This record gives sequence, C-alpha cells and structure tokens, in this order.
Amino acid sequence: MLKRALISALIILPILAFIDWASSPLVQSCLTDGTVGAELRELYNSLINHRCPYNGGLVIEGLRFAASWSPEVWTAIAGMAIALFTIVLGCFTVSLANSTRIAADATSHLSDAAVAAERARLYFIEGDNNFMDFVRFAASWSGPSELEKRSAKGLPFAKFRFKNYGNTPAVIQEICFGVKFSREPFDFAYEPRKIKEHMIGAGGDTETMICVADEPLSIKETRDIWRGDSYLWLYGKVHYKDIFGARQVHRFLRRFVRLDGQQYGLRSYEYKDYNKSTYESR
Repeated sequence: MLKRALISALIILPILAFIDWASSPLVQSCLTDGTVGAELRELYNSLINHRCPYNGGLVIEGLRFAASWSPEVWTAIAGMAIALFTIVLGCFTVSLANSTRIAADATSHLSDAAVAAERARLYFIEGDNNFMDFVRFAASWSGPSELEKRSAKGLPFAKFRFKNYGNTPAVIQEICFGVKFSREPFDFAYEPRKIKEHMIGAGGDTETMICVADEPLSIKETRDIWRGDSYLWLYGKVHYKDIFGARQVHRFLRRFVRLDGQQYGLRSYEYKDYNKSTYESR
C-alpha cells in the first residue's frame, strides 16, 4: 500500500509542478507599458516562449488563495465535504446492500436449481389399450339405429405406468385414475386405488396398472368415437414424496381421438389443471 502511494506521489508531483510552471504567465503578469498591440504581443511571447520570470502558477497561487480564506470558509467547506462524503457513503452502502441481496438470491436460486435437478420426477407412460376394438366394431356395424342403445361387447381398458425420470427415489403414496366416455371434457372424478406406499428408485418404473371403465359403451357411443364426434378420456394422478420431503403430484389427461384418415390414438389434452404437475403444501 505504501509503495503504491509513493509511486502515485512521484507521478502526480511532477505533473503538478509542470502545470504550475506552464501556467505562470497566465497568473503572473509581465506586460510592459506601451500600446495595446505591444501588450498583446508581449503576452503572446510570454505564453509561447515563457519569457516571464517564474513567480508561481495555478497550483501555487491556488494554494496561496486558499490560505487566505477565513476559518469560517474552511469550516463551511469541511461541512460540505463531510455532507458529500456522507451522501457518497450512503449510496455505496445501498449499492452494497443491493449487491449482497442479489448475490444471496443468486446463491439461493443455484441451491434450489441443484436440489430441483436431483428431485424425483414421475411421468405418465402409455401402455396398451383396447380402444381400437370398439372403433373396428363401430366401423363394421350395419344394424338398425334403434339397436344402437344396446351395449357393445366388453369394457374399455388402458394400461399405463409411471417412470421416475429424476435422480433420486420417489415414495408413491396414492394413485388415482379412470376412463370415461364424453363428447366434451368435464370435471373428472379421481377414484383412489388401494396401494401400499412404496419406493421407486431413480430411473425406475411402477408396476403396470390397468384402468377399466365402470360402464360399457353403447353401440351409438362407439360409432360417435369412430366418427370423431366423441372421445374416450383416460385420466389420473399420482401423489408421491421425494427424499427432500417435498410432496408432489403428477396429473395426466389423455383423449382418444381420430387422427388423419382411419388412424386413432391417445393424445395429451390441456384442460384446467388435469394435465399439470405441482407441489403440494405440507
């Protein structure tokens, strides 16, 4: 620290000395009596050739002028300097507080991101279903319309499972699911299934579950699905807890729809919160 101060002094002092010497003609008048032109020429020569005797420049004269001030002036200047210093210090303190808060927030976000990267994440994995059997039945139906109120053979069912895409285990607490026929989405009633609480490791899968409709489809309903006027809805959710103690729920909502031509399939459908994963309050 002392070495830097000495180096700074060795640089600044020669600069101040040069400024004082170069500015002496402006401060110490060396004009001689004569015409205005002669006086201007003498001033020009003194500035260019520095022919005036050196008696002090801006620096020395400034110090002399400052030394002539009364104590009251110096007291006022000191007061203003202290006030200015206080303002600058206050601004610096506020800036430092903001920087500290930003750094703390960044650290918190990094910590949250690191934890989030390790959390368990369960997602729906689609399996087999028999929905196409009802489509093929409806396409081949040629009976009279008055018989379409009758039930089609069999019950719609779909298989699925959940996979843990996180880096830590998940503890399965509850699983709910169902399959319904409807033209439009509705408020899906989740029916809990009896399961034992168990753990799914990172990258692991739950056992395959089979969701069976509570009621059979009528022939008319199968034909509505075949024409693309109505749908089969597969929905559900899984409640689980990660190793950090956070309770999470993963919801899914799939709609069996007619695609291009005679192609059909289950597709994700966004409706309210039925296709959303969230954290639960403890």
